[in-house]
Amino acid sequence: MRIVYVSSAYKRSDQLARLVRRPHTGPETSFLVHVDRKTDHLIYRAMVEGLAGLDNVAFLPRHTLDLIDDGLLG
Repeated sequence: MRIVYVSSAYKRSDQLARLVRRPHTGPETSFLVHVDRKTDHLIYRAMVEGLAGLDNVAFLPRHTLDLIDDGLLG
């Protein structure tokens, strides 16, 4: 069975890398990562570089998301 995780990341590139590299992830597991456009470019670059070479990770286009009534509004 194929499993795809969608994650929004804002800071802490180390936590993102730890999530993606968890032992339970396998060849049928993929990650789609959105990094908010407001996130500092150096943090974004650290996230991309920290996951470079992993075929199961894709970064989505960066957009600004705002929190509205406990939900995300893009």
